[in-house]
Amino acid sequence: MKSTGEVIGTGDSFGEAFAKAQSSAGSPLPTRGRVFVSVNRNDRATILPTVRALASMGFELAATRGTAQFLFESGSSRR
Repeated sequence: MKSTGEVIGTGDSFGEAFAKAQSSAGSPLPTRGRVFVSVNRNDRATILPTVRALASMGFELAATRGTAQFLFESGSSRR
């Protein structure tokens, strides 16, 4: 029987647990770089807090045309 290398992370939130699991598996979450965003028109408003948080952490944003326009109009992106 081969080991598949499972890990588990626990935390007070999904994000904390996921970050711990990724780190334990040798794949820590990135702290810089570019984030690609593409969201259905009906769901775009729900991503604003996350996109704003990523931008405030210094991540560069890339998006599909419609999502980029929405983010720009919402003040969450620079052109």
